[in-house]
Amino acid sequence: MQLLATYGLRSGEIRNLQIEDIDWRTEAIHVRHHKTRASTSCH
Repeated sequence: MQLLATYGLRSGEIRNLQIEDIDWRTEAIHVRHHKTRASTSCH
């Protein structure tokens, strides 16, 4: 729920997150957008 509220992620984006999408050192989450095949980082 916090990812939805804080970062404005869609439920599908959160559902598709994998552990390797989290960069613990830089405190970033890498979100893959399947429609556009783009990637976004949330800090």
